[in-house]
Amino acid sequence: MDERELIEILNPFNFWRARPSTSVIRPEYLSDLTRLTSTGQVVVVTGVRRCGKTTILIQFIHHMIESKTAGPSQTMYVNFEDPRLPVQDGMTFLTS
Repeated sequence: MDERELIEILNPFNFWRARPSTSVIRPEYLSDLTRLTSTGQVVVVTGVRRCGKTTILIQFIHHMIESKTAGPSQTMYVNFEDPRLPVQDGMTFLTS
């Protein structure tokens, strides 16, 4: 897989060129994520299937961009379950 193919897979979830749908904003979750990420520790978002983990992470990325905490080129969301990504033994490998 070359870089161009990878960018095409990643584009729909990222803010590099366009704004992905952020659905209904949940300010309480964004506030919690902002507070937790400010500690410098790793933050893990967990939950049952289809509970909104991806949605809140996309909203958080949007929040960081809007609050100028990060620029669009400094953020990236990767869905490791995307079947277009090459996977070998549970690890994703990119080749140039």
